Amino acid sequence: LKGQARSARSYGIASMAPPAWREVLARRRRWGAVAVATAAGAAAVAVTHSGSFAVGSLPCEILAPHCRGASRLGASTEPWVAGQVRHMRRYGSSLKVAMLSEPIAAVLVPSHLTMQLSNERSSRGLLDLVSLHIDDKGFNDIHAATALHRLAKFRSTGGQVRSSAVLEKLVSRVKELLKGGAMGEQCVAMVMWAVSKLHNDVRSLKELVPLLADASCLAVSSMAPQSVANVAYASAVLSKGRQPWLEKLLPVLATAVKENSDAMRLQELASVIWAAGNLRTSGQPLQAVAPDLLEIVSRKSDYLKAMEIASVFQGFASIPVEAQGPADVRDRLLLPVVQAAESRAQSMKPQEISNIVWAISTLEISGEEVDNLLMALQKQALQSLHKFNEQGLSNLCWGLSSHESVVDPSLLELVGKTVVGRKTSWLRTGASTRAVSFSLPMIACAFGKLGVWDGEMMDVIATVMATTLPTLNDWGLCALSWSYEKAPAGELSGFREQLAAEVKYRGISASLVRDAPAGPRRQNR
Repeated sequence: LKGQARSARSYGIASMAPPAWREVLARRRRWGAVAVATAAGAAAVAVTHSGSFAVGSLPCEILAPHCRGASRLGASTEPWVAGQVRHMRRYGSSLKVAMLSEPIAAVLVPSHLTMQLSNERSSRGLLDLVSLHIDDKGFNDIHAATALHRLAKFRSTGGQVRSSAVLEKLVSRVKELLKGGAMGEQCVAMVMWAVSKLHNDVRSLKELVPLLADASCLAVSSMAPQSVANVAYASAVLSKGRQPWLEKLLPVLATAVKENSDAMRLQELASVIWAAGNLRTSGQPLQAVAPDLLEIVSRKSDYLKAMEIASVFQGFASIPVEAQGPADVRDRLLLPVVQAAESRAQSMKPQEISNIVWAISTLEISGEEVDNLLMALQKQALQSLHKFNEQGLSNLCWGLSSHESVVDPSLLELVGKTVVGRKTSWLRTGASTRAVSFSLPMIACAFGKLGVWDGEMMDVIATVMATTLPTLNDWGLCALSWSYEKAPAGELSGFREQLAAEVKYRGISASLVRDAPAGPRRQNR
């Protein structure tokens, strides 16, 4: 017999079990279960300290009577197994033992499966576990929701989640549960959040959205505050303009948010504010309650985390001005959030920094506290600028361009070097991606607003954008035209002529080009 005791609660797996069991028992180690197997004639012994064990990854109740001592295992049992049992008894473990001559039919224990799904550490292992149980009658809405939720967690932390036959079967099972009205309100919220994270990787999940919206309409009034916030977040991510399911859900959701707002945690409040802003023109019902949510956040601002601060700023800045409430009230409520952001600037990630700087510019707030925050954020950005993506760089520059008096010249110099350093990768992949085609004109325009001409950087932008001007949006073209008008005489004349020809071809007026520094949102209005 081969095995090794690890601790009073975790033991090695014996390798002398019947062949059909050997791999299964070995796999239990990663779930923290205790399983000991040996060969005693034609029998195998399985022991756990928790009163259950797994066969074929299915939890099943041990059918033998409770074991009160090692002697109950019988004289033919390997001495090592008896020693392990005595050791476990010494620590007060409750043991149940079964002498098994062949695999027995497993009885699904729902709570055990839920725990195993929650504790799984990889998408592959989780789908393997689902494949063993999904056809069981006991596989319920909690199991389906937990499985999808865990997959979404793996996806959001950088894990790979790809479509598979098991995943498609899981989606079909969820669809059946939704159509049959057999999914609880918490499970509906969990699945909807998971779909918002996975829908780009697993296209079949999009078919669940209308069903989830219908189920949410019926269940959201009885949901817990966290579930309400999850539905709001998922609705914003999954929305594509005005859609029937969204227009039906939002009024009911806004009512639930208002009723649960006092009980919501800061993370949930920030998530709903973010959702209200990102729903754009279709989110009026949720945007109407956003000022009330901001008031609650303002009162609790001392406890805000960096990510929550960024979500509040970005979300509220994306809400139409007319829905933000009186400007003086809004600015008063945002002041404690600004102060909280300054105290947490040193721990902020690139995306959080760029979103806050952009939001401050969009909200057009100012004052000594705002200036102090911007200087603190610039100091942190200098340490991590190499981690900023294209959109992060453009949001950072654009936000700072409205606060010229506090801009750090060394940061602008480093931005220029960063853009130059990415020339090769942009030329290799092309500037057709939305991130590059939108971000580079914004960076150029921001430098122009600040009165800074970085010749090397502007040459790189011209080179990258030259081949994509016909597909560039109007504001991007106007921004580039306005920015390159500031070029020193003789510099980049070829690209400037190309810009002028494209502006003329589209029939864009000179006034639109002059208005480019106002930004894409203002011009689109």
